[in-house]
Amino acid sequence: MNTALHLTAIPLRFVCAAQLGRSMNKEGIKKLESQVDSLLTLFMRAYSQYLFQRPMMVNTDIISRMGKEGKRRGFEHLRNQLYWNLVQEIVKICDDSDERTPCIKKITMKLKDKNTLKILEDGYSNQGYPRVEGEDYATWEKLQKEYQDDWRKKFKKTYDRMIKNAEELLSSDILSGYKTVRDKVLAHNELRLVDSNYELFDISVLNLKFGQERIILDRAKEIIDDLNSLVRGASFSWDSFIDPETRAVCTFWSIKSIERAN
Repeated sequence: MNTALHLTAIPLRFVCAAQLGRSMNKEGIKKLESQVDSLLTLFMRAYSQYLFQRPMMVNTDIISRMGKEGKRRGFEHLRNQLYWNLVQEIVKICDDSDERTPCIKKITMKLKDKNTLKILEDGYSNQGYPRVEGEDYATWEKLQKEYQDDWRKKFKKTYDRMIKNAEELLSSDILSGYKTVRDKVLAHNELRLVDSNYELFDISVLNLKFGQERIILDRAKEIIDDLNSLVRGASFSWDSFIDPETRAVCTFWSIKSIERAN
């Protein structure tokens, strides 16, 4: 059989479909990389907000100073506004319903697609093993395969950890409470019928406490770190970001430490 004639006999629609599939995979991965990168940027912005408002919650020196200067009422109003704004940002980072906005929930759902996951795993494990001068090709090829197999195991371990942490975060009582506050208080002012009277939603029933935002942020940071590794093959130096942000906050509030008084 003439191979050339056989190849040209393949219907054009199948060739186009295969090419389109490859193109869509590349575009899909590229978009996914951009979404993870944007998610990291959004998280850094939220973490900056957290660092700025944190002393307002815990640093007794600032709280006492505001009282002595007759600024307590304005200070408490600003503190509450900043806190609930941070809560909204946390909800958007974790579980935003807007399809245009990247969030942990939507990105992890995409990584559950087997085809997408296979492409990411192949790219993640495609690491070159250095070949020693004089080493025969068969030996190097074996070492190369073992090396890439180790990277595949690392990918799977990171993926399993990310999925587990994401599922725990998205189903947590704290995040559920934050979403309720956003929907019933921050985004809308919901009236509820209570004993024949209409009243605004009472946040206290959710049993939320100051400081829980840090728990969510720390969990989200771990997940985003893993997403950054799995999708972009990248890592982020948090110290190089947090340290200067912390110094700026301390300078603004004239304190030595965010967590405690001078």
